[in-house]
Amino acid sequence: MKKQILYILYSLCGMGILWFCTACTEQDELPAADLQPLAFTIGEPLPFQEMTAGASGFTPQTASMDDPHAHTRVADSGTTLSWNNGDKVYLAVTITSGGTATYAYATTTYSSSGSTWSALDPAISVPVGATVNVEALYAKGTLSGNTITIADNSIIMKATATDIAITAATSVPLTFQSALVRAEVTGIGSNSLTAEVKSSSVSIPQSVDIQPADGSFSITSKTSAITSNAVYYVLPGALSIATEKGKTFSLSGMKANSSYLLDISGAGGNVTADGSEFNKAVTLNLGNYADALGTVSRVVLNGTSYTATHAVGNTYTLSNITAIPASITSLDIYVNDNIANSSQLLPSATTYLLTLERLSKIITVPLNTGGMEGEGLASACPVTTPVQLRGIAQNPGKYYKQTKNLSLRIYKNWVPIDFSGNYDGGGYVITDLTSTNGGLFGRNQGKLKNIRIGSGTIKGSGLVGGICAVMPNGSNALVENCSNAATIEGTNDGGAGSYIGGICGQVERGCSILHCMNLGTVTGKAELLGGIVGWISSGTASYCHNDGEVMPTKPYHPGKSAGYGGIAGGIYYSNATLSYCYNLGTIAPNSWEGDGGGTAKRGEIVGWSENGNGVQHNWYKMGDTPVGDNGVNASDNNQFGNGTPGWPEYSTEASNGWGSSHWKSFSYGSIPELLWE
Repeated sequence: MKKQILYILYSLCGMGILWFCTACTEQDELPAADLQPLAFTIGEPLPFQEMTAGASGFTPQTASMDDPHAHTRVADSGTTLSWNNGDKVYLAVTITSGGTATYAYATTTYSSSGSTWSALDPAISVPVGATVNVEALYAKGTLSGNTITIADNSIIMKATATDIAITAATSVPLTFQSALVRAEVTGIGSNSLTAEVKSSSVSIPQSVDIQPADGSFSITSKTSAITSNAVYYVLPGALSIATEKGKTFSLSGMKANSSYLLDISGAGGNVTADGSEFNKAVTLNLGNYADALGTVSRVVLNGTSYTATHAVGNTYTLSNITAIPASITSLDIYVNDNIANSSQLLPSATTYLLTLERLSKIITVPLNTGGMEGEGLASACPVTTPVQLRGIAQNPGKYYKQTKNLSLRIYKNWVPIDFSGNYDGGGYVITDLTSTNGGLFGRNQGKLKNIRIGSGTIKGSGLVGGICAVMPNGSNALVENCSNAATIEGTNDGGAGSYIGGICGQVERGCSILHCMNLGTVTGKAELLGGIVGWISSGTASYCHNDGEVMPTKPYHPGKSAGYGGIAGGIYYSNATLSYCYNLGTIAPNSWEGDGGGTAKRGEIVGWSENGNGVQHNWYKMGDTPVGDNGVNASDNNQFGNGTPGWPEYSTEASNGWGSSHWKSFSYGSIPELLWE
């Protein structure tokens, strides 16, 4: 039967309060004859050490406890430190017997009457033949419940004893020593850095946490309360503060009138330092992000805003914060967006992905060059902000997934992204897309799916679509399960070569638009205008529907007829396919009838075609012209509710383009909906 009691020791600088964490483990029961009581003999603590800098490091000297340096404890006598009535020592004991380690924790209290230490509370008994290792911690103060309030002028000291063999009742000797160090740089040059004992009313910039797994205390620096000219306690023993053990100290990089964090390794041993300033600010490392979208302006860490100043490369210095918080619950990074010309959120970092280097005070956020987390290879980079959406252009061949609704209102003129990767919009909505250059993406040679454009005005004089401008010949590009509700407007008065559509401007050989929907108005001046696509050029548009108006103001080509239609403005060349689509949108009357330059072909499904080749199995709401030109090769294109069959027939057969593989279940008289709607 084992029982553990948990306490917490933490340093609150400026208040001198520690919470002491210890786990008391009741020992496994053994026959009384096999157990011997454990006690400790605690002598006077050794003197303070004064540390003096030399060319090769620091060397200790006996401190001169003159008046300016007095009162580092409640009572001193020169360099000799005396125990005071009520001083308490906390002990962590590792007992190894028969290859098994158990742990016990206790306290002992000093009495000035008789200069004695009390029996351990609770008592600790050890099996004969066991080996004991001890770590002891002293802190002057008062204990209330599980809280130790440290006296203003107290110190912390540590002592250890190792590999003590128990053969009988044993009293383990413990010797405490501490050094109180402040390093002040008064000049730069050989031997110019000195460290000496200082004193004042101080707080304890340390926390102490028990590690019951190995029966020892772990002590780490709490630099958040340390500023220039502050007093700092350093504990000797098998302990490293602020630097790796044994690291060589160098004077290089030191600044005048600054303080530096020091480490004592071993009682009376050498002092090393890593050159970290007491008042050095926390550094933010942004991985591979190198300001392509804008420089970092500020960081909101755990709800508190800090100004960020560019340091070097991808790193920034944060103002007014000199230590990494014990825990990070939120980290928002804002950049001076170089298109929006305002401070905008780049990412809200995923906290478990952060790397925290507490001693060097560096927080690393693993961002790619586009300001997103991840590499976009096996798993997607999450797109969570408008700035990150724009950042896709930095790595256009990667895998991305949108995880939030995004408003692009901050961008007065969006620049379409040429893309060759995989973008999953996740069904989230993108609103306020305004552009005179085209839609969300430009030249798409990848896969775009689940994108929802909820509002905006998209204009252009060439290839224009709400989702993308063009899917080029042979790229096998795909747009799937996407929708657009923005207004699409062509601005090419000359017409020729301008193709605009609600989803895409032009679909070329090997490329497809599947399971897409347009709700936005398609209007303006262009050669070909369609509710879904401007021109199907040996590509495919299937299982789509248009509910938006197609209202050209000038469908124009100087040498031949232009075209506009509910699904496509034109379809031409071999293998072009327009099938299993329907149009409910209003198509403007044809004011440009005829053949040749300046005229236009209008159709409920498609305006201009190559004799209707590839146009089949489509439906439309009204009118009697599914294909604007003669369309002699078009087949099975019907008006809803007119004649027989009068309506597409739903089934679960995989071969049925109006069946369950593409559409939700519907019956005669009900409008089909795509599976994702």
